[in-house]
Amino acid sequence: MKFFDLRNRANNLANPDRYESIREHALTKGMVMFASDPAKPVPIQEALKDDPRINDVLKKIANGEVTMTAPSAAAENEWTDADRQRLDEVLSRYYPAR
Repeated sequence: MKFFDLRNRANNLANPDRYESIREHALTKGMVMFASDPAKPVPIQEALKDDPRINDVLKKIANGEVTMTAPSAAAENEWTDADRQRLDEVLSRYYPAR
């Protein structure tokens, strides 16, 4: 998995990664965000217990029938001033100004 820590700029972005390892991590360490409660991501194994449809999606990912892409379709959404303000407030809790 890739990371970038805004506080100290530590990261592993230069480390190469292959699609196979990304797929494996998604299947074993991935999280599921249900539309009914998007603020509460659920570990894959827990989601499997609660929603049998997850198993179908995991099989399709494993077989290469479904691919992982980024960014999401939401990347095209227009941000409002309120959205930007909310983002600033959340980020400032985790990354206060120096």
